[in-house]
Amino acid sequence: MRRTLLFILLFCTTLTAAAKGKQFILCIDAGHGGHDAGAVGITAKEKDINLSVALAFGKLVEQKCRDVKVIYTRKTDIFISLQGRADIANAAHANLFISIHTNSVPDGHWAYGSETYALGKNSLGTNYNVVTGQGRVTAHQGAHQRQEAYAPATAENAIAFDLLHEAGLEQGALFAQCIQQWYKKAGRVDKGVKEGVWLVLRRTVMPAVLTELGFVSTPDEEAYLTSAGGVQTLANCLYNAFIDYRNALDHQKRKTLPLNAAPSPRPRQNPQAQQPSTTTQTTTQPQQQQQPPQQQQPPQQRQQPATNQNSQQNTPQQQPAQQSQQPPRQQPAPAQPTQHKVCFKVQILSSSKELKTNDPQFKGLKDVALYKEGNTFKYTVGQFTTLADARKYKDQLAEKYPGAFVVAFVDGKRATIQEAQQAQKK
Repeated sequence: MRRTLLFILLFCTTLTAAAKGKQFILCIDAGHGGHDAGAVGITAKEKDINLSVALAFGKLVEQKCRDVKVIYTRKTDIFISLQGRADIANAAHANLFISIHTNSVPDGHWAYGSETYALGKNSLGTNYNVVTGQGRVTAHQGAHQRQEAYAPATAENAIAFDLLHEAGLEQGALFAQCIQQWYKKAGRVDKGVKEGVWLVLRRTVMPAVLTELGFVSTPDEEAYLTSAGGVQTLANCLYNAFIDYRNALDHQKRKTLPLNAAPSPRPRQNPQAQQPSTTTQTTTQPQQQQQPPQQQQPPQQRQQPATNQNSQQNTPQQQPAQQSQQPPRQQPAPAQPTQHKVCFKVQILSSSKELKTNDPQFKGLKDVALYKEGNTFKYTVGQFTTLADARKYKDQLAEKYPGAFVVAFVDGKRATIQEAQQAQKK
């Protein structure tokens, strides 16, 4: 139990260090390296692109953020295992982890754009194993390594970790959104924020993302990713996203940098899709013949007004009879946009058993609400229509509940922050 409390304190410190004004530790991971080249283009290798952008990004943070300590998993062309990368971040007690990668598609195909992955709620149990007796965190002390195992995997420990790590998931998703927003501003094709279960993310115990810079397998994307302008633009995107992320956490107004964006390549047709026009005609004609009758109906409907017009000119007395036999269909009313009920709350506690509202663990709070996921009872306070108001209330509760975090609900059901924000825009 004592070890569990120590871990919870450590994890809370990791999540709230920026808000408390303490040194922020950023771990930057350049994917692949050494004998592991990663994806390859005509001349470029993923490992080199990843390292170039990682070093440029880290340099910006070191120069402009005096309160941030940057940790690199590698600064040269060396191989480090996926577990080794996570161990470096965990041992440094990093506040944020970003793994930088480059994408590819099979030969003969092209693809464009950038995307970022964050862990989802389904990965909570996997991450819990990292810090219980089933997992480990390696601390480096001189030439020796020490493995620290935390308390056994009890139900209470799992619930405590679930509460704390879910806050990390929300923050990871926030950082991923910030990254994608800056990619879009730089002219990159936005492939969105996605849920990923990459091992290097699952093995870290802090907010973590994995970003795919672009597609080295596409020739003009490869040229962009290896150019000095492309590397610097991508580094600026990551830096500005990092600034926005920190500003969102502690409500500061740190300044972002001008992008000075290098021209981002625009999508072109895949080579395999470029077929002679005669081939296209011969292949599309049979498809039109094989269409079912309901798919051929729209062209007949479009020809009908001409037929009606001719019959009206030839036999004008027949038109009223046709109208009486087939009354006009009522025009359907235009669909109204769905109005979703969205609210944000602050989650303060999870328990394996249901608690009374006057339980001492609620420390006198009056607006406690309960929702249940699986066999776990989760307790929230407050109800806000904006994310900003919920975060302000969370900050007010920081001393009583350092592991508190904002949760979102759409139409009464638990949702991610991103889903709630999208529902509000509809």
